[in-house]
Amino acid sequence: MGLLFIAGANTMSCHITHQTFGHGQARAFVLSPVMPVWDQGAFAGPLIEHFIRSGHQVTVFDSLSLPAVPDECFSGFAERWADALEPWGVPDVLVGVALGGALAQALAGISFLSVTPALLLLSSPSKADALLDGKA
Repeated sequence: MGLLFIAGANTMSCHITHQTFGHGQARAFVLSPVMPVWDQGAFAGPLIEHFIRSGHQVTVFDSLSLPAVPDECFSGFAERWADALEPWGVPDVLVGVALGGALAQALAGISFLSVTPALLLLSSPSKADALLDGKA
């Protein structure tokens, strides 16, 4: 099964880069790891396909797409993400990979996302670039 794109890479709320897949009734948000180049969500391809098959619309957010703020601590970064995501509402599942996992965990503790029914936090790289692959 290939991935179904329902929109191109979009921006919304403070220019958050994101990509949406599928058109299910339930919604899953995926917060990305740090990547050298935004890959439109390809890093989570198998996970996205799983959620689509289970009736979800999946929106993948580039966790680094908010502009950097000098000397900002992680909690400040999470608070800015909470503000930026608020117009999107509460998903049925909030997923975070690496940095996105730390961000998802923080958001679930400090924001409107505390009522998200399910969290999935992944700490391992989901897709490595050639440099990281070469270190294995």
